[in-house]
Amino acid sequence: MIQVATHKSLSREGIIFIWTLYVSLPEAILGASKEIDTVQGPVRIRLEAGIQSGKILRLKGKGIPSLNGYGKGDLLVHVNVWTPQHLSKEQKQFFESMT
Repeated sequence: MIQVATHKSLSREGIIFIWTLYVSLPEAILGASKEIDTVQGPVRIRLEAGIQSGKILRLKGKGIPSLNGYGKGDLLVHVNVWTPQHLSKEQKQFFESMT
């Protein structure tokens, strides 16, 4: 029997990897470049400005190789925007000025 170790950001469904990527509010608003580890090595992805929490990005062929020789699975990057729970007075005033 083969056991697969758990990972805090990565899960697997068959030959597809699912990577949970947490980004800050400024990164989501302004866009960002992030590095993700894959089976083939690190890959840099670009998050467009205004990306929404729940967005799924597909990296073709960056998952697990198929056992029956039919290529590789994909890596799905599930974006989660981290929203701060505590703001300073200045930060709160800044966001209130935007509403």
